[in-house]
Amino acid sequence: GLPQECWASVHPDKAIDYLELALDKTKACGAEALSGVTFGGIGERTGVWPTEKEYDNIARTLEAS
Repeated sequence: GLPQECWASVHPDKAIDYLELALDKTKACGAEALSGVTFGGIGERTGVWPTEKEYDNIARTLEAS
């Protein structure tokens, strides 16, 4: 998963940079795929439902990656 400082819900630009780097490294290794929870923060819990802004941030991150 994404490190806390790159959680897509609150830091979409950092998440995009992190995912682009991960995909570049995957390609450089000759791998055909990158799998796992590459888009979310492991253990990310706020105790409340995601806000519309958080959903928008996540969607923007996934679209850009």
